[in-house]
Amino acid sequence: MIVDDMPAATRAMGKLLEKRGYDTIEDTDSTKALALAHKFKPDLILLDVSMPWKNGYEVANDLSQDNQLRDIPVIMMTAYEQEIDPVHTQPVLIKPFTIEELLENVAKCLRGQPVTSV
Repeated sequence: MIVDDMPAATRAMGKLLEKRGYDTIEDTDSTKALALAHKFKPDLILLDVSMPWKNGYEVANDLSQDNQLRDIPVIMMTAYEQEIDPVHTQPVLIKPFTIEELLENVAKCLRGQPVTSV
């Protein structure tokens, strides 16, 4: 599942992952993330940090508080290193990241391997 308030970025990541055989769910509204996760039970969530209404950390916190969703791995994404919150343990991809970085981190996360912030 990809949640980013930039429609072009969300769709581009979705198409890229679909070409590699992943099924994707995309949305640009952070307030819908919890409902989408309940509906589709994704294996992984790519979550933008800086979004209107609810930022990515708020969404990640909501996910972690939900017994049905707390074990879904989350990779945060941000264009601003200063937005990285050391309190949260999710790995962070710094935009712009390469296609290879995205694919490598998605594959690692899905295999249960530690993902390092890029």
